[in-house]
Amino acid sequence: MDNVRRPRWLLLAVLGIVAGFAAIGSPAPAPAAEGARVSMVDNEPDLTSWHFDPAEVTVPAGSTVVWVNRGKEEHTVTSDPASREKFDSGYKKPGASWQRVFSQPGRFGYYCAPHPWMKGTVVVLAAEAPVPTSAAARGADSVSSTTAAPAAAVTSTTFPPSLAAPTTTAPAETATTVAPDTTSTSAAAEQSEEPSAAPASSNKGSGRNLAGTLAVVLLPTLGGLALGARLRRSTSA
Repeated sequence: MDNVRRPRWLLLAVLGIVAGFAAIGSPAPAPAAEGARVSMVDNEPDLTSWHFDPAEVTVPAGSTVVWVNRGKEEHTVTSDPASREKFDSGYKKPGASWQRVFSQPGRFGYYCAPHPWMKGTVVVLAAEAPVPTSAAARGADSVSSTTAAPAAAVTSTTFPPSLAAPTTTAPAETATTVAPDTTSTSAAAEQSEEPSAAPASSNKGSGRNLAGTLAVVLLPTLGGLALGARLRRSTSA
């Protein structure tokens, strides 16, 4: 009987050890990180000076905001009517606390229900997206695998003078530009203009001679005719 019970006890012991390691190896879910703590203050004699301290907190998305009543009266943490997310802590006695996780980015206002002049704001920022490890590894591999191709070696071949190709030199052509003879051109132009002016002067002289000849011939004739006409008139009278 003892020999039969020992294997059972050993088996149970082994199962217990395995279960213990399994419980230790599986981590418990991590609680939300505490982003800020806000105090409810009502120690001032003036009631209108009661407030949340600080009045505005900024936390990343997924953070927990904790409110602690450090005053002497009961207070609440109640969301504004226009707020996208609705929350209400209920009345918290002095020394009590209340917390809430803000997972959505935005601006959330709140106030104390029995003391509405006590107001506060929680600003939630969007959490930065982590860079995937696989993408980073692929980027590193692509950078490391990119290598510059070696430059091709340039080889030069030198031939002996006897095998060098003959070089021929083309005769240089000289262009001679003859300047135009401006003197002969101007003289020819003057000669061509002189004959055209000569006929004009000869025409004027011949016209004058003809007019003088007509005057010499016609004036006496006209005078004789006029005198004969007068004589005829006087005779007839």
